[in-house]
Amino acid sequence: MRIQEHEVECLERETPAPPPGPAKQLLSVDGAFIPLVGGEWAEVKTLVIGEVLPPLQRDGEVRAVTDGAEWIQAFVSFHRSDALRIPDFPHAAERITQIGQAK
Repeated sequence: MRIQEHEVECLERETPAPPPGPAKQLLSVDGAFIPLVGGEWAEVKTLVIGEVLPPLQRDGEVRAVTDGAEWIQAFVSFHRSDALRIPDFPHAAERITQIGQAK
C-alpha cells in the first residue's frame, strides 16, 4: 500500500461525519466565460447552496432573482408582473463588465 492510500484511509476513518444539513436544499451551479487581459478567455464557475424555506412575503412582496434573459423576464412578467427584479450576481457582473468596456 502506498503512503497516499494509507493517508486517505486514515482521513476517512478519523474524519468526523458532517452535521446533518437542512431538510431541503437548493443547489445552483453555472459557468461563464470572461475576458482576460491580452484577449484570452477563461471560464469562471459559480456555485450557490441554500436552504429552502417557506415563502416569506411582506406586504405581498415577491422577488425574482434571474439572469435577465428576455424569455425569463417574460416568464416573470406573465406569472408575477409585480415581482421586484433582482439580477443574479454573475449575470449582473457580466452586464457591468459590458458597460465598462463600451467605447
